[in-house]
Amino acid sequence: PNGFYDPVTGNIYIDLNAGNNGEQTILYTAAHELTHFIKQWSPEKFQTLAKVLVEEYEGHNVDVDRLVRMQMDKAERSGRTLTYEGAFEEMVADSMESMFTAANLSEKLERIRTADESLWQKMKDWFATIREEIAKVYSGVEHNFAGN
Repeated sequence: PNGFYDPVTGNIYIDLNAGNNGEQTILYTAAHELTHFIKQWSPEKFQTLAKVLVEEYEGHNVDVDRLVRMQMDKAERSGRTLTYEGAFEEMVADSMESMFTAANLSEKLERIRTADESLWQKMKDWFATIREEIAKVYSGVEHNFAGN
């Protein structure tokens, strides 16, 4: 996997080699796994986050129930069974992936901030920590850019 959330330790693991082909996999994975962390950290804050994302879908006439059922089908094709609640969490996590790579990210983050300032701050702090950790991993590494 490109990453996973360990609910026992509360740690999120991200493969730093993910996305080396320019597909932003590290960002997708971080956003996805952050969602699972939020669900365990505060189910109420997860519901707030989910509400903001669901409202975004509904504003674009996207059938959220269909997205949840697609998660259940995807799990079944992989030999797993997901409850509706588990599939909903996966749908929200996948939505976070999309949100963090959307052109209107700041607008979406502002909706989260308006809905719950402490949730927004937790997300902001978490991404700052991830950025610092990634910077530590790559400190001292020489960059070799083509043409330089």
